[in-house]
Amino acid sequence: LKTISDINELLVSSFSIKNIVENSVKRLIQQEEYSYVWIGLINEYNLEVVCEHKNGLDIIDELTYSLDKNYDDDIVFNLSKDSIDNDEIIIKQLQRTLNKKSWAITIPIKITLEDSTKEVLGNLCVFSKLEDGFLDEEIKMLEELAKDIAIALNSVLQQTKLKALELEKISNYEETILAFVNIIEQRDSYTAGHTIRVAEYCKLIAEAMEIDADDVVKIQKAAILHDIGKVVTPDSILLKPGKLMPLEYNLIKEHSSAGYEMLSKIKMYSDLAEIIKYHHSNYDGQGYPHVDKDKLDTIPILSHIMMIADAFDAMTSNRIYKSRKTIPEALEELRLNSGTQFHPEIVKVAIKVLADVTIQDTSQMPKNELEKRRFAYFFMDSLTDLYNEDYLKIEIAKNETKEKFFVMLELKRFSKYNENNGWKNGNLFLKEFATLLKKRYPNALIFRYRGDDFVLLFDKKIDILESEFINLPLLKDKNIDLSVRTLGFNGVVPDLFS
Repeated sequence: LKTISDINELLVSSFSIKNIVENSVKRLIQQEEYSYVWIGLINEYNLEVVCEHKNGLDIIDELTYSLDKNYDDDIVFNLSKDSIDNDEIIIKQLQRTLNKKSWAITIPIKITLEDSTKEVLGNLCVFSKLEDGFLDEEIKMLEELAKDIAIALNSVLQQTKLKALELEKISNYEETILAFVNIIEQRDSYTAGHTIRVAEYCKLIAEAMEIDADDVVKIQKAAILHDIGKVVTPDSILLKPGKLMPLEYNLIKEHSSAGYEMLSKIKMYSDLAEIIKYHHSNYDGQGYPHVDKDKLDTIPILSHIMMIADAFDAMTSNRIYKSRKTIPEALEELRLNSGTQFHPEIVKVAIKVLADVTIQDTSQMPKNELEKRRFAYFFMDSLTDLYNEDYLKIEIAKNETKEKFFVMLELKRFSKYNENNGWKNGNLFLKEFATLLKKRYPNALIFRYRGDDFVLLFDKKIDILESEFINLPLLKDKNIDLSVRTLGFNGVVPDLFS
């Protein structure tokens, strides 16, 4: 009775299957008359010996038995299998080595399910050295003990299932959220690399600030999700490779609050939502959302870190309308805006840890057919399939130090040709002329300019003469001439738009 009482007390404080079986077996074997105790649990089609303690006898030949196989010479397993298969207690006297007789009792460990059916989890097997074997009251107590073990095991199994369901729920949430991130990355190739880089920069800064390890993990997760609100941003704005107009910029600013609204409704992401909400709020309260000066402490410190990491990556990434800054230039920009846009203490740390990072070579130029179509939507002339005037402005605005040369081809008397032959034939001519230019100058960027003129951009000086075009059938037959102007620039933008 004392043994059973002790085991029940241990079962109450056991929080794992291993503890339950070990505590039970270890306490039972302390009974001097018990020579061997073991518990086996069913795992699929196997009976696994999960715990055994012996007091002078070696009984079991295997540690894992297949319930589908026969083990003719293994009396112990056959007893256990019969007990499990028939859901009954079996007691038998066994003849073992050295002519020592032993009594064995094997009891199913089973639980009652919600539909009142029984499920056998395994078995408890006890060997006794006493000549008369097990007393009736002893058998009843061991049976009750098997039931108590089953209840304890079932409790742990249910907790394990609940934990598994919770983990599955978390996993489903994460998969759903990451699916949204993937949607954005599929829409905007720049964002994919951007989020990973910002996460890495956040980690470097946070670790250097000796921020708690849990918060380091938190800001990395938030960084991966910080642009998730862009899922509601119209394609015409999100995918625009060029500089945004004021109205477009106001619309894209909504992504911070949109991301917050999405994530704050999910309990496991609510703390990340707060970080994301303020990652464009300046240290002085300006930015978006705007924060009143008496409420600046509502901006989380992790948001300040993310803002600096986000800005640093934006400055050191190539955009189609401007080249990236060098690391020293970007860090100087952080320093100049310290105390207004950026948190001054974080800037000091960022300047140190970001000075030695390796900047990846990024580009917003199209890399696949889908991106080429997106690119064409913004920067290709729909009639001639040449670059349009917007892209020409971007090329000029780059103002790179490397010398380039513009050649402008201005069509003469084309308006008259349009009047005489109609717009349809005029458009056909422009398409044919564009095809001719692409064939003759495959190494040039070619732009349609002001409707009926064309600009060719070369990396080196190219002499193109008007005489090369005078006798071309395409022009001669239509009584169209052209003039040629060559403009080189090296840090000085030519005045093409005057």
